[in-house]
Amino acid sequence: MRFRQTAAYAAELLTICVVDAAYSAAFAQAERPTISAARIEPSQAPSESPAIEDDAPARTPARHGRTHAAREEARMLLERAQGQWRAGHMAESAGLYEEILARYPHDARTGLAALELGRIRMDHLGDLKGAVVSLQRAVRLAPAASFHEDALARLVQANDRLGRRGDCVRARDAYLTRYRDGIHAATVSKACE
Repeated sequence: MRFRQTAAYAAELLTICVVDAAYSAAFAQAERPTISAARIEPSQAPSESPAIEDDAPARTPARHGRTHAAREEARMLLERAQGQWRAGHMAESAGLYEEILARYPHDARTGLAALELGRIRMDHLGDLKGAVVSLQRAVRLAPAASFHEDALARLVQANDRLGRRGDCVRARDAYLTRYRDGIHAATVSKACE
């Protein structure tokens, strides 16, 4: 079962990398009109919109460069976090996942980072309340990801261990509604009692 979960996480990460590369290639090839801020005279009211000009093509590469650089930084942080986890440095790994979530909240990898942070908090750091927060975020950020089922099952388990019956029941019902025949269905159905 552990191999199956690890394979699912690896497949999800590979998918994210492929999508990231495809997005970068598509963005580089796209010809997009640019908008530059027109000069606003002090006498203009703040509610007036600046004019749209098409004379600033130099802004697009800079913006693309920042976007690409941010994606690359998020990817590198994720790799470092995974390396720290493999080396058994759970606190350091958790810190790197937290950094990804704080610095790159809109990156495609945030759902995975939130799940991994929740796993570390739950399994290694003894922080069930922190795990619940991270797992809720993973469930919310990546509803279609291959790891969504595992995140939701862990959310049930963490709430159950904390004695939060209402939260546990809601998470359990959400899991069983979506994954009636899921790999964790037998365990999840017995939770919250």
